[in-house]
Amino acid sequence: MRRYLYTQPGLKIPVNFPDEEQPLVRLKSFEPPNLTLEFDRDSLCSHVLFIGGTGAGKSSILNGMLAQLLAAQMNGKPVGLLILDGKQDDSVARVKKLVADAGRAVLVLTPGGELRYDLLASLRTLDDVEPTAHRLLLGAARLGGDNLYWSDMRLTMVDAALSLLVAFGVPVAFETAVEFMRRWFFGGTTDAELVTKAIQHTTRVLAEGGARLPAAIRRKLQQALDAVALWRTLDPRTRSNVQSTLDRKSVV
Repeated sequence: MRRYLYTQPGLKIPVNFPDEEQPLVRLKSFEPPNLTLEFDRDSLCSHVLFIGGTGAGKSSILNGMLAQLLAAQMNGKPVGLLILDGKQDDSVARVKKLVADAGRAVLVLTPGGELRYDLLASLRTLDDVEPTAHRLLLGAARLGGDNLYWSDMRLTMVDAALSLLVAFGVPVAFETAVEFMRRWFFGGTTDAELVTKAIQHTTRVLAEGGARLPAAIRRKLQQALDAVALWRTLDPRTRSNVQSTLDRKSVV
């Protein structure tokens, strides 16, 4: 149903409301005066843009909307909210206060928060290595179409590192994987204890039982060892170029 909201002669604002659904948010306007803006579920799920200069009250309006949404219910259940804090200012503290005032709970999905997404949660077998490597590299700087060699090399090295860790049988947490790659790619050698043990284990697995392994697994492990051998023989300039694609700000 389309309902017109108007409190002044000649002023009509069309808003779609089902007969049984009440607005979730009401905002009073000061200019023009005596105008109330009402938002239902559908309108809130569309793009709503607040435009105004510094100090115009954008944050105050947003806080008022959040307070109403936190107190609202739909079908007898609280309204769920996912808030993305692009400014990274004091918004988290303000939202936490609004949540506490509403008697609700909140989880903060930031490095310093209570919960974070585990990029390696699905990494359990060698079949999981390639998609996990691609997912990790989504956060790395794009190299462009003219750098396909370096893009492939970067993927090859990350894939090899994850393959060695999975084959070694250690629980692959994000911190473990990053430290493994940091020691291997930036330590200048593969002598770090975990790196050495993982390489030796994979070498032994292929030497002693490789013939009994499925061809795909055998090929995956051999590719990881080939990457180890390649890394050892790279000249300093090429290795430096590869390291620049794996710098600490992107992958490790």
